[in-house]
Amino acid sequence: MLTAALPYWPDPLLDALLIDFEQDSTTHDLQVREEAWAAACQAGHAVACEAASWRNEGPIAPDRARAALSESCGEGEPASCLAMGWLLSQARFGAPDPSQGAALMQGACEAGLTRACTDWAVALITADTDPALGDQLLSAGCAAGEAVSCREKGRRDGDVWLLERGCLLGDAIACRLAGQELLDGSDPGRAWTLLEAGCQRRDAESCLIAARAGRADWPIALLTAGCAAYNTTSCGRLASLYAAGAGVAQSTTLAGQFHRIACTHGEIGSCDMSDGPVGVPDFHRLRCERGDPAGCQHLGRQLRTEEPLRAREFLAAGCELGSDAACSDLGWLHAEEQDFETAGRLWEDACESGIAGACTGLGGLIRGGQGRKSDLSEAAAFDLRACALDASRCQTAAWLTLRGLGTQRDVATAVGFTEAACAAGEQAACTDLGWRLSVGQGISPDSSAARALWQVACAAGEQAACTALVFQEAIDPETLRQPCEGGEPSACAGLGIAYVTGKGLTPDRTYGLSLLEGACAAERVCVWGVCDGDGAVACRWLGHMYTQGAGVKTSRREARLYYRRACDLGDLLSCGG
Repeated sequence: MLTAALPYWPDPLLDALLIDFEQDSTTHDLQVREEAWAAACQAGHAVACEAASWRNEGPIAPDRARAALSESCGEGEPASCLAMGWLLSQARFGAPDPSQGAALMQGACEAGLTRACTDWAVALITADTDPALGDQLLSAGCAAGEAVSCREKGRRDGDVWLLERGCLLGDAIACRLAGQELLDGSDPGRAWTLLEAGCQRRDAESCLIAARAGRADWPIALLTAGCAAYNTTSCGRLASLYAAGAGVAQSTTLAGQFHRIACTHGEIGSCDMSDGPVGVPDFHRLRCERGDPAGCQHLGRQLRTEEPLRAREFLAAGCELGSDAACSDLGWLHAEEQDFETAGRLWEDACESGIAGACTGLGGLIRGGQGRKSDLSEAAAFDLRACALDASRCQTAAWLTLRGLGTQRDVATAVGFTEAACAAGEQAACTDLGWRLSVGQGISPDSSAARALWQVACAAGEQAACTALVFQEAIDPETLRQPCEGGEPSACAGLGIAYVTGKGLTPDRTYGLSLLEGACAAERVCVWGVCDGDGAVACRWLGHMYTQGAGVKTSRREARLYYRRACDLGDLLSCGG
């Protein structure tokens, strides 16, 4: 293992990869990128000489980049192995295998590439695999003159001196971080010097901070120069300044123009803001036409509702170009058309490549015996894998684990899955977690935490959470009338509960019961793995009414039937445990 300070190893290929993969800053323009690749080629790196065949002018296409770099890495090129590590471990590239990515970084580090040691160290610390070794590697890298090691060590230790050292060694982000620390402290003059250094090194965020604070004219001048060189981040930051009138005269016209320039050259966030002829679909179409499979996949997703035939065309193109995500989405189209055999084949390959949605789809096919033999254990294995790949998909794993369908029944594990899905932003899971917290089932009771979860989920449009708040008399049930009339079962459930209990409405048990029965009977509509029309809470409430004899004749048989349907619809509270 490496313990001593490592020698600095200048590497033209590494320089080109750092720029193209935007590892330290997103401010390099096309000319700088091309010059870096030309220098790497002249230095004898074959993969750099062939780069034109797999690189785009816009963002990196992960699948094509992996294919191009894997051979170079296999031949012992440390910089290529490090870039493969980025592709496998960083979220913006899809992160199909973070552990393998860290292993590639380790190999490049042990081959003597100091920057690889820095990124491996960050991976060790972030994943809590071996934080002590990670810290040791950062210290060694900083001592050896690796600017990013100083930045990461300073960031984690809150050490401004180390951040300043990283800045002096050439890292623009270290300049910005040190400047921000001092700007809030006792040395604003030094802070502006550091921010100016970061801005001059083309860190658009440093320029933005200074411009918003009205610091002279140099931030605007540098951002304008960067945008003129088609630096997408500079254009995007200029657009935000003109939109807000920060450091410049407010101009929505100029803001729109800069957003369009940024969008055209690869900044997706600016495409969302652009009100001109260049928008998100046009940007993705341009990427797809240049052979970027991710562009084809994104465009296919956007067209799937209004133009399904064109969506299929673009997804098929993305799949053919090597995008596992496009193959997965194409599988959902085939499943909607009842072509389960093709869907299963596409999902099997995509799931093996780490696409969580494909694992979810495949689990559902196998559980339902569609296109292949039903096998609950095999189906559960795919759903558990989907959960491991993407926490937002853990609610299905929670449902299976609580019912013991294909996997061992375990209440604590099921609740843990729900918590993970909620933490990942899945509002339906947060709603279920709120119900469990409200009654203390499988988790310590906490009514205030339950209400907080429901308020966030309801504000995000989760009607089942709004129903829960109606039950707590925290919102006006009349707010549910319009979505109920629009056919949303969860909203009808809340309105029905209000009529049955008299919470916020004049009691009308007959009408309330009819709303609950209709909501419970509603079918779930699932498109591309996303389901709407969930009347599970209505079924659970009906089960409660028949258990207690509240407004209906007591019937254990009817109660069991309603609880079972609620559980089948995914309501964990009705599954027992």
